[in-house]
Amino acid sequence: MPIKIKSNSDGSVVIVEIMDTSLYLSDPKYRAVAYSARHAVRDCSTLPLPANKYVSLKTLCLILIHLLLTKTNSKFKNIRVLRI
Repeated sequence: MPIKIKSNSDGSVVIVEIMDTSLYLSDPKYRAVAYSARHAVRDCSTLPLPANKYVSLKTLCLILIHLLLTKTNSKFKNIRVLRI
């Protein structure tokens, strides 16, 4: 489940956007998990972003993989995690 996060230079979250809106609107399980994830990110504002990396980190894409989603939606089965 990709979520786009935009933040200010102080780490405060400005926008949390669910990227797959068609699945969000059509799948109640996906919608419930996405809704919770979006609110979890908002609740975690202010994000501990390094000040010297703000330009590259001001917009993040967070990908959450939930067991219910991987069983019902094959496009999430082969996601690889990159560590920065």
